[in-house]
Amino acid sequence: MRCYLVAEQAADTSTLQEVLRAAGIEVVTPERGYAVFARGGRLPWLPEVDFLCVVFAGRLETPTPPALYMDIGVAIGLGLPTLVIVEPPRTADSVLAPLQVVQMPLGSASALSFRLNAFLKSIGQSRIDPIEQTRPDIQTLHTFRQELDTLSESENSSSSSKYQHFEDIVVKLLEACGASTEGGPRSGDQGFDIAAWVPGTETVLPGPLLIESKLVSRSVLSRSDFDKLQHTAASRNAAMGLLLYYSLSRQPLRPPLGFWPMVISFEVGNLLTLLEQQSLAQLIVRARNAVVHGRAPQ
Repeated sequence: MRCYLVAEQAADTSTLQEVLRAAGIEVVTPERGYAVFARGGRLPWLPEVDFLCVVFAGRLETPTPPALYMDIGVAIGLGLPTLVIVEPPRTADSVLAPLQVVQMPLGSASALSFRLNAFLKSIGQSRIDPIEQTRPDIQTLHTFRQELDTLSESENSSSSSKYQHFEDIVVKLLEACGASTEGGPRSGDQGFDIAAWVPGTETVLPGPLLIESKLVSRSVLSRSDFDKLQHTAASRNAAMGLLLYYSLSRQPLRPPLGFWPMVISFEVGNLLTLLEQQSLAQLIVRARNAVVHGRAPQ
């Protein structure tokens, strides 16, 4: 198979090209698309390929080249299958709605592999082998435990610096588990801290997880923490909300009574223990399934 890959200048397509090539798909870019003439002896608008893949960068640094839309229009006219990938936080132009449009991080091989599989299946082509899920080793998990311990031990640190440190820990833990993150600490009040794509969750979570990190000094979580994340996930049409929490109190931290159908939660210390045996994707999928079937978050 051959894929004609076109992208905005700011888009990094290196991971996407690796996924395509690993699947045995030849990548044709504009730079080499017309290295030889078509078999008919004349130069067409699009090279001879099996499908078109168009990539829009997460941030519009320069105006989109009109040629990208021309490529899409010609592909539609030719009946050429077309996949449009939009990198977050960018949203797709409404004119692209009739096409297969997906929003995903360009750096997540797992997410790209899953979406390409779905696209290839829709056009009757073979599937790509799934990307192996990443799990931190024991030493890495031990390092995260030590970082959590410093939060309780640093009595002279201000509350705001502890909260920021905890958010940093959450981001690093997610990335150690292979997740691609958008946003992060101190990115502004959005109703959540981080948007994350976790490899291996794509079959049940088509979009990003909206993640809220909570560092508390008491032994009970507030219902409002779950209520706010539930509202944010619903209003943004997100796949799910994930609350990752940790208490500076020496007492066991108890989640509130209640049921939130779009929120799952983990105490970070307990999550580190669970990650010794399972991947983050497995834990999230099981927690999501439990919530969907009417069980409260654990």
